[in-house]
Amino acid sequence: MAAAMVVSRKWIRYGGLLALIAGTFLVGSGVLEATGRLDGYGNLVRLAYGVPSALLIAGLAAWESGPRRVPKLLVALGEASYSLYLFHLLGIGVLWQIWLRSGIETATRVVFCYAFLLGGAIGCGLAVHHLIEAPLLRYLRRPSRRGENSRSAPPASGAV
Repeated sequence: MAAAMVVSRKWIRYGGLLALIAGTFLVGSGVLEATGRLDGYGNLVRLAYGVPSALLIAGLAAWESGPRRVPKLLVALGEASYSLYLFHLLGIGVLWQIWLRSGIETATRVVFCYAFLLGGAIGCGLAVHHLIEAPLLRYLRRPSRRGENSRSAPPASGAV
């Protein structure tokens, strides 16, 4: 709510810079947690993730309020966001099993492993979007053909 208030009152001048800084702090918090320097179940972790998350949302909302040209990749990810949300774990799970069977030691190749799993999550979500979600939405949004070849609909209640 605070982010919405700050953005609606136009208190943020450089939203893109704020988002970049907040994103950097989020990544830093993730690295600290992954390396055991930040307890993922402690109270401090809520601040370590929560404050930069709120600043990231506020920064991005302030940044997007002006005219922007959005790259096609980001538009595609936005359009597929629901499928990504629902099916990313499936892609990660499948590629994780492939990674484990490859014999590559994860601890020494964590960046490559992360990129591999991220690709699986995005690939699975995009595939579900293009193969299932988008065609289904197109079908459901078609104009209804009902009534063209059938009898007209019954009159509304109360009509004479």
